[in-house]
Amino acid sequence: MEFKPRLLQLSMATLLMAGLGASMAGCVLFAALFYAGGESCYSTTSGSDFDFIEMLWLSVHTFTTVGYGSTYPICTWGQVLVLLEYYLSLVLSSLVGAVFLFKFLRPDPLVRFSTNCLVLEDFDMEGDGKDKGQHLAFRVARESYYHLLDCQITLKALMRRRNGQGGIVVPLEPVLSEIHDLELWEVFHRVDETSPLYGKLDLLKMVYVRFKAFDTSYKQEVRLSHEYPSSALRLGYKFADMMKPDSTALTPTTLVDHSKLDKIDLADPLDEQSRLPSEQDGYDSSPDPSVHRPSRQVEGQKPTIFEQLGKQMGPLEA
Repeated sequence: MEFKPRLLQLSMATLLMAGLGASMAGCVLFAALFYAGGESCYSTTSGSDFDFIEMLWLSVHTFTTVGYGSTYPICTWGQVLVLLEYYLSLVLSSLVGAVFLFKFLRPDPLVRFSTNCLVLEDFDMEGDGKDKGQHLAFRVARESYYHLLDCQITLKALMRRRNGQGGIVVPLEPVLSEIHDLELWEVFHRVDETSPLYGKLDLLKMVYVRFKAFDTSYKQEVRLSHEYPSSALRLGYKFADMMKPDSTALTPTTLVDHSKLDKIDLADPLDEQSRLPSEQDGYDSSPDPSVHRPSRQVEGQKPTIFEQLGKQMGPLEA
């Protein structure tokens, strides 16, 4: 077990509480060692009786390097303990302080990824019909007030082997892999004949996302990672529009509504009834966006790879 990586992964609150707990434990331990030296090993100027509480305060004063002098050791045992407790205090304070400063000064951009990764059928990015087809899509949004520039994204997919023997990681080419300034980024991967996912979405186990950008606040490059397991894939849906007008602006302006980053709508709401079993069959056909619905299948036609994959997926998480 590597100690340093695990220490750096602690949250600020956990780090501070762990440091406080270790300090208190150290004070109690050395108080017991001081007490074991006996009354003859110490001198007091406050007239206090020799007991464990008095030794605990001596330990606290030593650990914090305050040294009030109300009680002090006059024997070798006590002097050695003072030296050792001071050294423990120095090491512990330096360790907690170093990790705290590292975490405080480390760039931590407020970037949020959408919860779901959508499989869009017959999607046309440009609206001209040239790029119409199947796409893998997810969203990335900046939630900080400062800018992230020269943003880049790389994608990889973990694919299961059909024989069930392990898996293989393959690169995925985003339609747009770079943008200048991140506000809202809808990332697409075209699932065509050149894609490793073409005809193999049922073998997809994980999508790995690597994001890097220049942080204008810390003036350095930052990197983030995110993962989409196969359970996060959703078919028959599209992302809701996040743009809204700014009513406070003097000129027409639009804002990004970050509360809708994870909101998805049916890809074809007018075709709702055809996606569900009829009420005569005992099913409730009322629209419910929390329920996953596969795309329509034409009678006599074999189910598409997306419909086969959709049968394996559970309900959409809220």
